[in-house]
Amino acid sequence: RDSQHFKGENVVILGAAASGTDIAVEISKDVNQVYLAHNGPFLPSKLPANVAQIRGISECIGPNSFSLTDGSRVQCDSVILATGYHYEFPFLSDECGIFVEKNQVQPLYKHFLNIEHTSMALIGMPLQICPF
Repeated sequence: RDSQHFKGENVVILGAAASGTDIAVEISKDVNQVYLAHNGPFLPSKLPANVAQIRGISECIGPNSFSLTDGSRVQCDSVILATGYHYEFPFLSDECGIFVEKNQVQPLYKHFLNIEHTSMALIGMPLQICPF
């Protein structure tokens, strides 16, 4: 949570959704170079001069070297994984009615209120967000 930890480094961020892009922009002021590695279409957004979009990592080929899916290679000092997550609630009983299907928590009204038990809310469940 502190970009000073990466001061002067070359950093690969694996994943270019909201979190990966936010991290890239945030740490760019303290690092030498940020490589935003992903397999989707390159982002059309203007990024800081020291943030470069590259293809995703296919293989680790050395202590600080990676082969990319397009055949090129990149060297870095640190790798940050921003590859997403899967919802899981092992602490909830089946009686609450909450389940996960295709990484979507259900049945929720407006993405947070349990339809079966309206006094139960889960905050922060949307899979897609629009950061500003």
